[in-house]
Amino acid sequence: MRTLADNLDAIHLVQLGDHRVEVTSVPNRWVPGDGHIPLDRLVREVRELGYAGLVDLELLGPAIDDEGPESALGRGLDWIRTHVPVPAGI
Repeated sequence: MRTLADNLDAIHLVQLGDHRVEVTSVPNRWVPGDGHIPLDRLVREVRELGYAGLVDLELLGPAIDDEGPESALGRGLDWIRTHVPVPAGI
């Protein structure tokens, strides 16, 4: 967080995609909440630093292909709506 705080003015996009630690193939992203990354905490901390820029949902790889992109996108958007606070004034 210290590195992000020191360089916040240089960050123009935050990409969200989850990952499972046992998966070694690349690219391999999961719908947020389906993996092991504490994305809800990380997103909250980045917003608390003052980041108010774009947030991108990154969905690619076998898990997304197996589920189907439409379903994965819908679930990803639901996760974002629940866990990504909208900065005041937006």
